Amino acid sequence: MSTGSPDPIDEALAGDASAHDVLDLVDDAIEGAAGKANSVTLAALADRLDAVAAERGGEWHMLAIAAMRARALATPSGKGGVAAAPDTAGREAPPAAQLPGSTLPRDEAVQPAYGGWWVRTVAYLLDCVVLGSASGLLAAIAPGIGDGVAGLLWVGLPLAYFAGMHAFHDGATVGKAVFGIAVRGPDESGVGFGRAAGRAVATWVLWFTFIGGLVDTIMLGADHRKRSLHDKIAGTVVVRTRGARTTSVV
Repeated sequence: MSTGSPDPIDEALAGDASAHDVLDLVDDAIEGAAGKANSVTLAALADRLDAVAAERGGEWHMLAIAAMRARALATPSGKGGVAAAPDTAGREAPPAAQLPGSTLPRDEAVQPAYGGWWVRTVAYLLDCVVLGSASGLLAAIAPGIGDGVAGLLWVGLPLAYFAGMHAFHDGATVGKAVFGIAVRGPDESGVGFGRAAGRAVATWVLWFTFIGGLVDTIMLGADHRKRSLHDKIAGTVVVRTRGARTTSVV
């Protein structure tokens, strides 16, 4: 997006970067321009993001939401919305329109609230209780089960539980459903079984070692969308299904 040194956003768009990876770079660019009160850069960035979202559609509609944020920071109105931002040629930006890939008009775009460390941890502990009860029930039903089969169940049951529930129960295990959070894919929609299974395997592999689990936890606390390392690997995010934030744009 710049004429000097290569712009990281343009490089990511030209490559095979995911929408979430590009959105990370976009957030950095917006924060940097807002910190310098550079309304011209913010308005130009918003126009570029709208164009990319319209061209690519699908999960890339999140760039259109980021464009609204950039435009709001560039020209805030007295009502908490945004006025129409001029483009680099001095023309007025197009009026609000429906977001690509979304059924919501731009003035009702929903920004999700992400599930943080505490709620995810408590939900996971509840899931451990569910899994423990299921394991105990299996042991009671088949008391003569061999060590090999028991070991397979110790690994396979949690993987099947998390992958199946995330894929077929609207992204929520029992624990997540109780505490109002759910796993979503790159476009903030549901996850398929393949992605859900990959996420479960990535989690198990990371937590098989202490270091992997520690990095996974630290990244969750450091990421602005509350994504752990296994979320980044699988291309997922955990959102709150109750009390989502809404950003209104005039």
